[in-house]
Amino acid sequence: MILKTLLIACLLLGNYLFSQKYENPVTLFSFYNVTENNAILNSVENDANFTKLNITYQNKNYVGGWTRISQNSFLVDVKTNTKYYLKKVENITISPQKTNIDLNEKLTFTLYFEKIPKKCRQFHFIEEELSFDNFKILNISLDKKQLNYTPYILEAQRYLPDIILVYFTDGGTWPSYENVFKVLKEEAETNLKLKNFSISDKVFNKEQGLELMYYSFEYNGTIISLEKNITNDSNRLLYLDLGSDYKLERLFTCLNHILKIEKQDTGYYTFTDRLYDMIKITSNKTLTYMSVN
Repeated sequence: MILKTLLIACLLLGNYLFSQKYENPVTLFSFYNVTENNAILNSVENDANFTKLNITYQNKNYVGGWTRISQNSFLVDVKTNTKYYLKKVENITISPQKTNIDLNEKLTFTLYFEKIPKKCRQFHFIEEELSFDNFKILNISLDKKQLNYTPYILEAQRYLPDIILVYFTDGGTWPSYENVFKVLKEEAETNLKLKNFSISDKVFNKEQGLELMYYSFEYNGTIISLEKNITNDSNRLLYLDLGSDYKLERLFTCLNHILKIEKQDTGYYTFTDRLYDMIKITSNKTLTYMSVN
């Protein structure tokens, strides 16, 4: 009887050592799908053979919709850029086959990848490549939990649409203004917070010697302008006119808690993990975000 008890204890200890599960293992806005904000990462589990991602996807847009996953999907270590590829799936089909999912229906599935090493603490999940309409969940962390950021994210959503909030996580990988503008304009058909869409003609800035264009719209009282550099596309600018000092202060407070912004002597605010992304607040209730590629 003692031998049997010891054997069971060893088996349980072995399972614990070989399997580690992380609930809500995400930081910042990584639990959003960049395009439609409809894929949420429930957990990451490392067992003896695989790293498993459990994801819930909701079809928010299409009647008679479907989903699937590419066989070329992978995880990539943020520090080493090492990739770990998809090996098998559960409750979702691999492209070109499709899994039908009705409008507003949710689908929970599991993806099995090559096992990431213990020293990998932060990684991205990318379906085949980092394009606009593929699944992607960035900055998955096994050391922090999204729960700590939830109140600030929910408040920030009052002032900005999710796809603009995602931009603050890494401006260099943000989709093109044209695609973002198109997606939000389509969403405006059912979302009354979005309105007043406009695209400017080409504007020549003599001081900088650049040709610029502006994509503008309004979200829940915030006027948002996206400045496109046509000349060399070396940087991206985002202007947010909150309309009141209070809203500006609240949005900045939310971003500061989520992103850990530091004030510099130049008057700009920078991010601890990004050298070329900056925020500046001006007296006319406007927040400017610049990302240099």
